[in-house]
Amino acid sequence: MKDNTEISEKTRNYTQQPRIEVCRNCHGTGVADGESLLRPEDRCPVCNGSGRVIKMKTVIINIRPYND
Repeated sequence: MKDNTEISEKTRNYTQQPRIEVCRNCHGTGVADGESLLRPEDRCPVCNGSGRVIKMKTVIINIRPYND
């Protein structure tokens, strides 16, 4: 006997807690292209000279119903 209840697609979001990582652009030095830190324009544009960045991941999973 088949049930006439309609099953819909579900979406689940999983978000990882933010974490601090080494900047991949300057490798943690805070300096763009090996320049000195004497001038603000020499700072890494990604981390603004800190050498660290905040990373966060979100995974979205779509779950489709099984149809016989």
